Amino acid sequence: MAEGLFIDILGRLSPARFDVRSRGITAVSGEPPDDVAISLLREKEIDISAHRARQISEDDIHWANLILVMEEFHQKKICQWFPQAKGKVYRLGHFEKSEITDPYRQPQEVFQEVLEQVESSVAAWVWELTHNTTANQSNIER
Repeated sequence: MAEGLFIDILGRLSPARFDVRSRGITAVSGEPPDDVAISLLREKEIDISAHRARQISEDDIHWANLILVMEEFHQKKICQWFPQAKGKVYRLGHFEKSEITDPYRQPQEVFQEVLEQVESSVAAWVWELTHNTTANQSNIER
């Protein structure tokens, strides 16, 4: 859901400035998004149906300037697996000082709650990335 929202918002604001990729630490590569996530984003005219899960790799770490994760556990795990990622891994809920739980296999109500959290967090990051001209991993307040 977060990737779809980022692509949608950043694509409208500054299409050539940002590339967004979604990866997981326990993703089953090739799996489509949950039907509930597809449906909720379709209501916002965002189509994530073609997305397929992919496991994070060392190539992704080298490619990324900024890595956003849902939970502190993900942040720690990525830095443990890829020490070179330290300093560029942040929680999506960083500015709200919150963690966002994966709604996988949960009822639609849980997906809706998570979507609201993700929307708020994505908006905060988009503002930071588009308004803070010096924004990079070294000057984002922790």
